[in-house]
Amino acid sequence: MLQILHPDGRSLILDVTMTADVSSSIAVAKHPIEVGAPAVDHAERQNDEWVFSCKVTESPTTSAMNRGSHLNGTRNVLQGISGPERVAAAVAFLEDCVGELISFWLDNSGRVSVTNAMLTQFPRKHSIVRSVPFTLHFVKPRLVRPRDVRIPPRQVVPATISDEGPAQDGSTDEARDVDDKSIPDQIGHFIIDGLRAFAGSSD
Repeated sequence: MLQILHPDGRSLILDVTMTADVSSSIAVAKHPIEVGAPAVDHAERQNDEWVFSCKVTESPTTSAMNRGSHLNGTRNVLQGISGPERVAAAVAFLEDCVGELISFWLDNSGRVSVTNAMLTQFPRKHSIVRSVPFTLHFVKPRLVRPRDVRIPPRQVVPATISDEGPAQDGSTDEARDVDDKSIPDQIGHFIIDGLRAFAGSSD
């Protein structure tokens, strides 16, 4: 049987699990690969996928209706429920699982145990039979942890100007006046000085 665990502690145990299909694949680059080059550089592993065919019935057996969760501290949302409300509870639980990182187990022995999976879709069929078959599609995304880059705080040391002598940074008022000039002003003065020198030499 398939048990699904929601991050909030609720769980769902499907009444019947008929089939379980697992898919693992890689995507190979379409461009030519040079002979002798590492093949791993041209192949990317895809996300693993699981597809389960399950069923929830409105009239479960006594053992199925009273079945509790196999995990301590979790609650089976179908426990003690029968009739149409049982199917509605299963659908509501699966809707809450969409977009969440969940865990699931295929049976009590943990033959298939997957964590950090996502439920991508769960198509179902309603018929006159008092049970609803589900097809559950799970994908396990690849999770990465960004590295933290610590930037040291910037320290600003204000420069003070003294009337009795040079500033604490060792610069004089004249030097500061030159530094305070903008780049265009300095370039303009440089050109004017050059023209004056050229005019003086031509005289």
